[in-house]
Amino acid sequence: MTASDWLEAVPLLVVAMIVLLLRRGLRSVADWGPMRPAASLRPDAKGDLVVPVSKLMWRRTFGGSHNSLSPKLWITPVGLRVKVFKLSERSFEDFERVDARKSLLQGVRLIFFAPGEQLHVVLADRAVARAVLQCLPPKLPLGPSAAALRDAP
Repeated sequence: MTASDWLEAVPLLVVAMIVLLLRRGLRSVADWGPMRPAASLRPDAKGDLVVPVSKLMWRRTFGGSHNSLSPKLWITPVGLRVKVFKLSERSFEDFERVDARKSLLQGVRLIFFAPGEQLHVVLADRAVARAVLQCLPPKLPLGPSAAALRDAP
């Protein structure tokens, strides 16, 4: 194999490595590793829990929207209050299940699945994600990765 053959193969190897790294970051992994002590969510004036989020995304069958400049999320006794562009509320009964995924560059992504749409909540810290999962009602089904994160020591 000559030097020019090696130079032709380098871009292919780089692309293959990028794909492998991205796939590794998007996998649902049950082992969440060591975590800092439990985070606590603080209540606002109404008593709803304020969740510090990095990014919120609504993904629908056709289109979607996201907010990474001033996202807001509150956990209320009956559901979630979300500010992506405008303030909206969803009952816990609207969601079919919740899953958690490690994100390559963004920390932890909690995904709330509802018929025809998904709410992606990007959190910078696993401890905060665990606190959010522990505040959800027990009747809301969790995916295996979300259950492992909620029950992590």
